Amino acid sequence: MRQLGFFGFTALSLGSLALLATSACAPAASGKPAAGQTTAASTTSSEGASGASKAARPLPFIEDDYGRALAEAKAKNKPLFVDGWAPWCHSCLSLKSYVLDTPQLRAEADKFVWLALDSEKEKNGAYFAKYGLDALPTIWVIDPQTEKVSWKLVGTVTAPELAKVLDDLADTKAHTTGDLDTAFAEASRIDVHKDAPGAVRALEKVLAAAPRGWARRPEALTSYVAALAWAKQPERCGEVALREGTALPMSSYRVTIASVGTGCVEEQPKGSVARGYLAPLLKELTDIVHLPGRPILADDRSAAFEMLVSALKADGKKDVAKQMASEWAAFLEGEAQRAPDAKGRAVFDAHRMLAYVELGDPARAIPMFTQSEHDFPEDYNPPARLGRTYFELKRYDEALDAMSRAIGKAYGARKLRLYQLKADIAAAKKDPDTERKTLDEALAFASTLSLREGYDRLRAQLAERRSKLGVGGTTAQR
Repeated sequence: MRQLGFFGFTALSLGSLALLATSACAPAASGKPAAGQTTAASTTSSEGASGASKAARPLPFIEDDYGRALAEAKAKNKPLFVDGWAPWCHSCLSLKSYVLDTPQLRAEADKFVWLALDSEKEKNGAYFAKYGLDALPTIWVIDPQTEKVSWKLVGTVTAPELAKVLDDLADTKAHTTGDLDTAFAEASRIDVHKDAPGAVRALEKVLAAAPRGWARRPEALTSYVAALAWAKQPERCGEVALREGTALPMSSYRVTIASVGTGCVEEQPKGSVARGYLAPLLKELTDIVHLPGRPILADDRSAAFEMLVSALKADGKKDVAKQMASEWAAFLEGEAQRAPDAKGRAVFDAHRMLAYVELGDPARAIPMFTQSEHDFPEDYNPPARLGRTYFELKRYDEALDAMSRAIGKAYGARKLRLYQLKADIAAAKKDPDTERKTLDEALAFASTLSLREGYDRLRAQLAERRSKLGVGGTTAQR
């Protein structure tokens, strides 16, 4: 998938190939989905579900306290459901508004102990160090007696899809899994960053042994295509996405497979076998974005739009890409208008910005970010995204003011990216004093944090930039 960058706060970011077109937000170390784990397109609308409830969250989440939640799960002998999220991650907010806050999930309330962990809070660092974090949102279901992962999801699925999985996991009979489920769980434990080929081999064995009707086949196929992307096997990735993905019923999994497969092949050399899969995968994505009715979630459709626009541009079809971007923007504006409340509307801000950028009209985002800043005065994301928009428009003073507001509200390692952007704006304005001051503040703040690998690299980049800046000059990094 295309990285959302600052507008979507994806580059948290991890890399651009991957989640390759799911709307899941990537963390600061890698943007690709891990093998052996479900990676489904994110949900940001009531499509395919019963709609987001305007009532308070129905699930009794414990916030940012793994120890307490684990103890409660042990005492009640219930599985532990963990929602790993971040405030900048639009897919995470979509999950909360349009999946977890639905009648289907409300029915699961008594079957689990529920925990939400903000990945930007230092106090949650031990959990994420133990269980890893490939992208956001990530859901874990954990056996509290062993603290082993029973199921893992990167991205989101529809409320009915998630409810079905949770029903199976909560069923005591389901705790005695078959050989296929066990093999799939073992594949899930392979660190795809370190051994992508191993993950591919493990998942190939699972799928070779699985009958066509195996209930978890869509999950395994999604993980397999993601592993192929990580292993840099574009030909196989595209072939499996086309042959297997298009044979699935329409679902979050099918959308993700099509998007990842397209991302694998879109930049391969023309005339190559891998590039030959691009045209039929583009047709699959085009069919997905034009599905009649509302059979899939809005963010699934938006993710397909995003990849479709990117791949059409890579294929030299810029006019068609711009037309699709126009349809994409109109679709998201309609979803925002239908949102049940301000939180549901703001979920679409990041993708709407991407569509406006593709149309060459980022100024269209100013009213929505201004409204979101008014609606959520404690949230740093609206002013940060507004600052980025002003930056693109070369309205540097307004951009610096917006970034100062954002930095004043931000916390955690993500704040370093806000400092980075503010320094870029100052450099573009040719204001070296503000650029140096901003970088000094960023490095001082970084010294107070325990940084994950991706953010530690960012700290090093900021330090190098500051040293090059010295006492004069600018070092804009756009």
